[in-house]
Amino acid sequence: MTKENTLLDNSNVAVVTGGASGIGRSIVIMLAHLGYKVYSLDLHVSEELSVERKVVQIRTNVTKKEDLNNVCETIRYQNETISAIVNCAGILEVPMEPQDIEFSDWDKVISVDLSSVFYVCNSFKPLLASDSSCIVNIASIAGMSSMPLHAYSTAKSAVIMLTRNLAAAWGMENVRVNSVSPGFTLTPAMQAQVENGHRDLSLLEKHSAMGRLVQIDEIVNVVQFLISDLSSAITGANIPVDCGWVQKSTWVSHEQKF
Repeated sequence: MTKENTLLDNSNVAVVTGGASGIGRSIVIMLAHLGYKVYSLDLHVSEELSVERKVVQIRTNVTKKEDLNNVCETIRYQNETISAIVNCAGILEVPMEPQDIEFSDWDKVISVDLSSVFYVCNSFKPLLASDSSCIVNIASIAGMSSMPLHAYSTAKSAVIMLTRNLAAAWGMENVRVNSVSPGFTLTPAMQAQVENGHRDLSLLEKHSAMGRLVQIDEIVNVVQFLISDLSSAITGANIPVDCGWVQKSTWVSHEQKF
């Protein structure tokens, strides 16, 4: 495949979880505009995606085996194979003391942010294109460093390790598996936390090496790279897209010495 067409193949089919809003919706739109037929799996349906003729929205609880099996049967009935999966379904939590977390809230975050990734990868594995396919799991910098997001950080850290394990297990089957770890990104969910006083925007920016938050398109661009042949030798990688937050955040306690 030449460089001119490494990002486009009209025969490609992609599955995106959490595709109705935020980062997931932007990924769905990017894939559709590249020529992919995209199955967007979410509990909700997006009006914005309804005008995209190459997008099929299916109301799906990605933590439920029956729901995932139904989607698999839909794709199998169309005699299609999947060339890309992007696991983007997730829920945030607010910073709190670990003893203040309700067990039910812990279970919900782990189920959506971690278990669903494993369920989706396993469920759709038989439908992956045999010649070349890829999986991109949306993790987080919260999985790369300690934060008072106890369920969320735990889930995202496990997603990074699951990515490595699947890359090792499925590499000989021409399946590449990578993860992207966004930093603090001004999604609608993050904006709501800022407005509710759960997040201090100026503090988040101060801890970033580039002095700002990440834009959604900057995450989408990395996903686009990872699903393309331009990354054909990359598997098992975790790429932080965080404006240098992980690198700079540990400097804050030493700033008075500079």
